[in-house]
Amino acid sequence: MDRFTGWIGAAVLALVVLAIVLIRSQAVPPAMTGDLSSPEGVTRAWLMAIDDGRPEDAWPLLAPRTQARETRDDFLRRMTRSRNSNNSRFTVAGARISGDEAVVEVSSSRPRSPEPPFFWTGGAPSERTVARLERIEGTWRLTVPPGD
Repeated sequence: MDRFTGWIGAAVLALVVLAIVLIRSQAVPPAMTGDLSSPEGVTRAWLMAIDDGRPEDAWPLLAPRTQARETRDDFLRRMTRSRNSNNSRFTVAGARISGDEAVVEVSSSRPRSPEPPFFWTGGAPSERTVARLERIEGTWRLTVPPGD
């Protein structure tokens, strides 16, 4: 076997390993957009704000009675300390709406770390929580945020 054949074999092997790693991992999580006109959208916006370390954007999504439980500054401090740093992925299921109240199911899972040599075992089991919302003057607001 000459050098040229050896280099081609190494390049093919490197491309195969790279393809496996890219396929098995999700480099970019699915975009979560927050349409604030629906309970699901408000819940997504909340999750995005908390996950991105922007608790100041999450505060206005709370219902007034929920905001009354703590000051805005205390909320910002608490949310900054408890920021999601474990790369959880969230899935917002449909909402059950009854009049001016809604319940939204949220699933969260953390991806497992890769195991040698370059194999991915998939995500950890998902945890299910609910968010409770109330329609106040035509706007959905969280009375119980997901995970509370």
